[in-house]
Amino acid sequence: MNQAAIEEVEHRIEATRLALDQTLSALRTELSPRHQLGLAWHFAKDRTQRSLRASARWASGHPLPVSLVAIVAVGGLYLGANRLLRLRRAR
Repeated sequence: MNQAAIEEVEHRIEATRLALDQTLSALRTELSPRHQLGLAWHFAKDRTQRSLRASARWASGHPLPVSLVAIVAVGGLYLGANRLLRLRRAR
């Protein structure tokens, strides 16, 4: 092998080492707990937003069940507040 061929092989080895180092660095980043937590957070946030949008679309298309749920909720709050007031007055 002549000197030029040896230098070419050394250059290829160095390029391979650099590429391997970059790959390992990228894997360390991708597999780090902080990165995985960030991915999970963005996934959960996205799913929650999609679910809320779907619920809002359903609610706008079905106003009667939503109204009934609202009436029951307000009634429950009213009864609970009344009971608390009566208990405070009884003391």
